[in-house]
Amino acid sequence: MPTASARRLRYYRRDRLILVAGERGWCLEVHDLAIAKYAAGRQKDLEFTAALARHAMVSREELKRRLTVTPVDPLLGRLIAQRIDADFPQSRNPR
Repeated sequence: MPTASARRLRYYRRDRLILVAGERGWCLEVHDLAIAKYAAGRQKDLEFTAALARHAMVSREELKRRLTVTPVDPLLGRLIAQRIDADFPQSRNPR
């Protein structure tokens, strides 16, 4: 019988998961992680996403693309889009 974590993996696209240390664990790709953090919206999550953007670890375009394929309530989707835009001020070069 598959483990609980193996059953949960069925719900994720494996091509967007990162294998860490052989078979020891799977991690979300950084853009998917950022979308989850934007959705959670806690202060620590928004500080984390701001740091990802500031250090060019994520791109605005890819975040916006991932948001379009993420099943969220339309109101939350608009809030996430605003949070993404806030992390990429116009004064910086677009990513």
